[in-house]
Amino acid sequence: MNRKETDVLQPIFSRMAEGEILPEGFREAMMRQILSENVRMQKRAELWQTILTLAASLAIAGITAGVFIYFKIPLPVIRISFPEAPTIPQPYLLFGALTLCLLVTDFFIRQAYYKKHPA
Repeated sequence: MNRKETDVLQPIFSRMAEGEILPEGFREAMMRQILSENVRMQKRAELWQTILTLAASLAIAGITAGVFIYFKIPLPVIRISFPEAPTIPQPYLLFGALTLCLLVTDFFIRQAYYKKHPA
């Protein structure tokens, strides 16, 4: 980058008196403010991303419902019958239970990790 582009503060510092010294802790306070502003902007960006994702999902669902209503497409009637519990093979039940346990464990481990190591 050009030196002229990056040196935005030069006019401010040139107007300061030669012997003028910045207050003690000025640099730390300024860095704290910059970091807190950065965190605030990141949270705002995440909030907008969530809002826009929900809005897009609702728009897609609304458009789909509108097409069905406008063109008078009949919705199919789905009849679901569940088998009796003894007819489900036992290995499938075990795999399902194991998968659920692993997913829940993974969720809690990730939560603990992110508390210790924030991004």
